[in-house]
Amino acid sequence: MRSFYDYILSQRQARIDTARSRLCEAIAQDSQFPKHDSSYHRISSYLEDYGDYVETMDVFDLLWEDYLIATKQTDSKY
Repeated sequence: MRSFYDYILSQRQARIDTARSRLCEAIAQDSQFPKHDSSYHRISSYLEDYGDYVETMDVFDLLWEDYLIATKQTDSKY
């Protein structure tokens, strides 16, 4: 299973300015982000405690749902 961070990197869209693209870019630039983690609770806790760049956790929740869907599709191919 690929990490949430790897998924975020695949979703970066620098030319599109949305809450989603801003969060993806901010996570990509965060050197302390838990890059190898795939736990919702650990990542959401990190963002709540240290992610002062998060506009709203609703955006994270939507990204997380998309990550689970993408991961499920990828895992089912193998």
